Amino acid sequence: MRSRGMSPSTGLKIDFTLWPVAMLTAIVAAPALPDELDAGYRVLLDRDGLTAGLRPPTYAACGPVRPDEAAFQTAVNNFFTDVPYVAKCLLRGDLLPMKWALDHDMKHVYLRPMLEWGFGAPRTGRSRLGRSARGCDAASRPISGGSSRPRMPVAG
Repeated sequence: MRSRGMSPSTGLKIDFTLWPVAMLTAIVAAPALPDELDAGYRVLLDRDGLTAGLRPPTYAACGPVRPDEAAFQTAVNNFFTDVPYVAKCLLRGDLLPMKWALDHDMKHVYLRPMLEWGFGAPRTGRSRLGRSARGCDAASRPISGGSSRPRMPVAG
């Protein structure tokens, strides 16, 4: 049972789930959390203490899987092979193909997976970047102390 509400004091939308007791006890007894709970959860109210044995989320169920070296190099090469195509389309005045190659192919097909590999769950505790890559700036800050200047992730 999934529901959505709004906090009257802050105006934030809140997603919450009301669980039947039988389903909750089955989840507590299971060896691993379901994927939707492994992405992160917070128990707001448990009067009977049924969630005391609930495992903490590992964020591994839906996190990005880092590629091997060959897949990473292929992604980088594919990204850079579109650069001359965008320049060629600009010189010819073909703006629609240029916009498609730049916005769809380069940004969403090639660059976004590389950002998810670099800013993914092992670093931020989040499973994926948010819509429109929200969370990049918070994920690029140093983990503890140091410079506040954003860092780009390194492959590896």
